[in-house]
Amino acid sequence: MANAVENAVVAVAEPKKLILSVDQMLSADDVEYAEIPAWKIKGPNGEMTQGYVRIASLSAEDVAAWRDTSEGPAKKTMGVRLFVNSLVDEKGTRIGGPQHYEAFKKKSNAVQERVLAEILKMNNMTQRNEKQVCPKCGAKFDLQTGGNDETKNG
Repeated sequence: MANAVENAVVAVAEPKKLILSVDQMLSADDVEYAEIPAWKIKGPNGEMTQGYVRIASLSAEDVAAWRDTSEGPAKKTMGVRLFVNSLVDEKGTRIGGPQHYEAFKKKSNAVQERVLAEILKMNNMTQRNEKQVCPKCGAKFDLQTGGNDETKNG
């Protein structure tokens, strides 16, 4: 009898998949958040304290607009713009905007690249060898500086 029990196949019913309607898809709260270690600042006691930035995923429209801006001077600020546009406060309200681009260009590239790596992952954006691939021309470029392989070699 013990053998029969050991060899018995137990039928487990799979949970029914919920196929979403368009209304359900559009009403779903699909914003993701992450907190990433960033700059150290002086705390209330005067000691250096690890600070964090909070980022939120971008809408498909935001990502498309960012990708479409790959020509001219804006190409040089692609990384900064993606970084700033992803910043949110504790409540999830976007806190970065165009008025911050120039200031963040002067801040640590290492910190911003660390945060950008998380932004790319969160938004399911391609990242190859720390370079973004331009969807229009296929050129690879550094997210922070906007420099591409061609400008580095010649």
